[in-house]
Amino acid sequence: MFDIIAKVFLYLGIAIVTPTVVAILFDVSFYLWRNISEAVTPRKAIKTQ
Repeated sequence: MFDIIAKVFLYLGIAIVTPTVVAILFDVSFYLWRNISEAVTPRKAIKTQ
C-alpha cells in the first residue's frame, strides 16, 4: 500500500517539476540567444533604442 502512495507522489512530483524545468531552460536559452544576437549586431541595438 505504501509503495503505491510513494509512486503516486513520485509521478506527481515529476509531472510538476518537468514543465517547470523545461520552462526555465527555454527562458534561459531565449535570453542567451537574444543577448548573443544583440552582441553580434551592436549597431542595430543602439539604433533601435
